[in-house]
Amino acid sequence: MREVPARTTGINEANTWRGLLDWLAENPDHSDQDEVHKHLRESQDECIGYMREYVGRVIYVLQKF
Repeated sequence: MREVPARTTGINEANTWRGLLDWLAENPDHSDQDEVHKHLRESQDECIGYMREYVGRVIYVLQKF
């Protein structure tokens, strides 16, 4: 298995989060809203924990929604 550089992984994660945030904004009454929001937060927490532990730094970008 090929190792993916952390920088590339972070960009991919950011794109996924952007897509989830867009979906949440576009589908406020969808029955899966809570589940998607939970998945987004868990994914962010996991990535931030990894970045902090293995890369040594984390960049926080906050968005109000």
